[in-house]
Amino acid sequence: MATAAFAEPLQWKLASSDFVRFDRRPVTFRAGKETFGDPNFVTVYGHQLVDGQFEPVSPARSDLPAYFAFRLPGDGKPFRLHLRQTVEIKVRGEVAVEGDHLVGRFRFESRGKPDRSDKHEIRGGQVTTKMTFDKELGAFTGGRVDLRYTLRKLKPKSGDKPKESVKEYEFKRIAIERGSGKDLRGQVNKAIDKGVEKLTELQIQDKHGRWKPHGKYNVGTTALVILTLAACDVPRDDKRVKGPLDWLFRQTPKKTYDLAVALMAVDRAFTPKSEIEAAHRGRRVAFKRALTKTQRAWCHRVARNLETTASGPGTWGYPPGGRHLVRADTSNSQYAVLGLRAAAHLGYTAKEQTWLGVIRHYQQHRAKDGERGEVILLREGQALAEARAYKVRNTSGFRYTTRRTSGWASMACAAITSLSVARDELLRQKSARFNKSRAAEID
Repeated sequence: MATAAFAEPLQWKLASSDFVRFDRRPVTFRAGKETFGDPNFVTVYGHQLVDGQFEPVSPARSDLPAYFAFRLPGDGKPFRLHLRQTVEIKVRGEVAVEGDHLVGRFRFESRGKPDRSDKHEIRGGQVTTKMTFDKELGAFTGGRVDLRYTLRKLKPKSGDKPKESVKEYEFKRIAIERGSGKDLRGQVNKAIDKGVEKLTELQIQDKHGRWKPHGKYNVGTTALVILTLAACDVPRDDKRVKGPLDWLFRQTPKKTYDLAVALMAVDRAFTPKSEIEAAHRGRRVAFKRALTKTQRAWCHRVARNLETTASGPGTWGYPPGGRHLVRADTSNSQYAVLGLRAAAHLGYTAKEQTWLGVIRHYQQHRAKDGERGEVILLREGQALAEARAYKVRNTSGFRYTTRRTSGWASMACAAITSLSVARDELLRQKSARFNKSRAAEID
């Protein structure tokens, strides 16, 4: 590729459904000879491109080689990167065109304030990349990455020493797949069908047809699969659902996740198809569930248990063991909210104080001092360029617990969902303590 090919700004040409797969091999030098380690696949998806640059989702230290390898020339300004369990690093450097290659030279080290989940910090980080880029294809071809840094534990024990990481990697493109927008729905449906087949294979062959528990979550795993199968249009009288559903009604779940997912599973399994179709057309629906008296009583017991085992009104954590304090978190709380929303469809009415507590929880867990950005909200099927797109500027994320300092994308999703549910339930109950201005604040 000639230098002239880089005369114009380079850019990835990947749609959100496209991906490029690379073969990554560690390179070592022994007796003057190169030795290649076992290959490791690295995939760059179109939806991971942010402002023209490759941004792995929730990156770890193992993502550093690819993160630096697939960078395009930019403005050269310093930027920050938060790796999992690692104090936020500050990066200085840039990518330049040198002959037929893109050559990147960066220095990086931890400069941020440690988060509660952070266990390490990075010092003296240096990286040099030499990559080739196919302008017509809009993707990297391959190249080399030389990466070095020192890793230190934040709370070292006796004998712990800083760990030096000096590694070189070779990247080689092995595949590029272009997703067809026209056939995307068909591809998704095929993937769903395969998922249903796999869940059927994993079903325990006993009289109940349950699924293997995850740790101590004996109820939640089976309930989660029932919810999934029901959402995939497997009817509740199908043997894959009927046996496990009957078993579920004989259980007494106690943990937040178990309680919530059990209610969600029953709600989805008993939701009439006509209601789902009406909801997709944007019509208001009345919730009707063909439950027996015994089944409905079970749902109310579970919902009441879920509501009353909160660590405070509208905020949930892992259930206490002995006299240990329940520490509320945004993940448990979002599941409880989804469970109580399902309970509302099943005829249970949560207290007004609970829904107001949900709003208070997310007010307290807002990452007000963290990174800020712009959010655009779209309805299903709505194009980004449409004028009806709702834009929120200068917004921040939400934290997992009040002890954390940074916001997480997953917790922001949990917050948006939970606040929306709390708003709708308070409006449905015609709460005197929830006026239009508070609803507008949530919006």
